[in-house]
Amino acid sequence: MFKCRMLFSLFPRFLEPLVGQFSTSISSQIQLGMRLLNPVLDERTQILEDSDGDWSALPNYMLSWLMASVPKDETLDTMTRRLLGVNVAAIHTIAHTFSRGIFYLAVIQDLIPPILKEVEDAIAESGWTKTAMGKLYLLDSFLKEVI
Repeated sequence: MFKCRMLFSLFPRFLEPLVGQFSTSISSQIQLGMRLLNPVLDERTQILEDSDGDWSALPNYMLSWLMASVPKDETLDTMTRRLLGVNVAAIHTIAHTFSRGIFYLAVIQDLIPPILKEVEDAIAESGWTKTAMGKLYLLDSFLKEVI
């Protein structure tokens, strides 16, 4: 997606749809996303109908929030595009932060032992839980500085 944006910047805006047709696989990715998402949407819609429109019957996931916020006539294509857009943004942000963190640790190796100890202590006390992640103050500060 980011390569596409760079490629598009080389052409006038009105040519972007034409350039996109020949240079990207985005439309095939959207089709794949629709094929994978359709059964899940059908299942969630059925759960919603069986529970007389009670949204709390649905799992508390991004897809449920998306279903609740879109108009009833929203197409599968539009919902797929929205979900893929959110996923790309989320994955890019996490990958960027993680990569920068690894690079900084490679340069400033003195930080590795205290961060590692904090992680080991939190996991020993609470396991791999959200509670344990909330105890990682040093790691949190480090990642904030990295960004």
